[in-house]
Amino acid sequence: MALEESKILIFPGETDPWADVVELPVTQRELAKLLGTTPETISRVLKKMTADGMITMQNRTITIVDREALEDLSVV
Repeated sequence: MALEESKILIFPGETDPWADVVELPVTQRELAKLLGTTPETISRVLKKMTADGMITMQNRTITIVDREALEDLSVV
């Protein structure tokens, strides 16, 4: 997974960036447009993060399950 794709969880809006639950303030389509990617890529990355046990997702609510694994994605 590319670093750019992992940015989807770093979209704090008005939430605490260290919270374990993040409410996406936009749709996946809007998020894709903001990040310069496709909605399919956003969906694929979220599904991969879910399958890898990093997050769970319910509608626009993302729960961080494995913060360390997510932080490892951001290491350059």
